[in-house]
Amino acid sequence: LVGVKDLIVVHAPQATLVCHKDRAQDVRAMVRLLATRKACRRFL
Repeated sequence: LVGVKDLIVVHAPQATLVCHKDRAQDVRAMVRLLATRKACRRFL
């Protein structure tokens, strides 16, 4: 990523998440939601 600022980048074997740092609380909420769904737990 060149020329971008204030981003959070999380890379895992199954997926890559890129979001603005101002949305960090939304990422936490998304992780909680994924944890409640069996089919989505593989992304955690």
